[in-house]
Amino acid sequence: MDGYASVTSDWSRLYFMSFYIMTLVVITIVVALVLETFLFRIQYRHKMGDIDSTFLARDTHITVDVALNSEELSFCVENARNVQNISQLLRYSNYLFNSRSYSDSTGSYDSGGLVYRGTRARTKFSLSLNMYCEEIVDWTQKADEEDRRLQASRATAARISLSDGDSMDGSTRRRTRRALSCVS
Repeated sequence: MDGYASVTSDWSRLYFMSFYIMTLVVITIVVALVLETFLFRIQYRHKMGDIDSTFLARDTHITVDVALNSEELSFCVENARNVQNISQLLRYSNYLFNSRSYSDSTGSYDSGGLVYRGTRARTKFSLSLNMYCEEIVDWTQKADEEDRRLQASRATAARISLSDGDSMDGSTRRRTRRALSCVS
């Protein structure tokens, strides 16, 4: 690079230096992503037990069914913004609600309703939730306990300051009322 830069100009030296820096940054990012993927796979296997590749190929999608009864569907229709799609939905739902073949085929028709099936690809986030399920429950329980302790300490501090109310001036009383309104 120095030989080429001494023959041409300093702009070529700047070009080679910027090319070197950009190449280093890109290669570092690619290597970090590949390593993170392999480490996550190793941790997932270690935590969840030995799984074969057919499990990952078989469970690539998550499917959730959401059932709507006729009241919920009418609420959706009443509060709709996109009239064209809702009118199609309304026609389809009227067809389903009045169709005896649909109620006979499903077996669980009760008072009429629709079932929406949502499907999405399984991501690293969902695998992480599956892997750290117990830890997440522990974290949320600890956070809830800490919030309860903090609220209890604030409430006792507010009660103590209210019991000493005779010695408080107006600004302190306003602050105490403001603190009590935040606690409740």
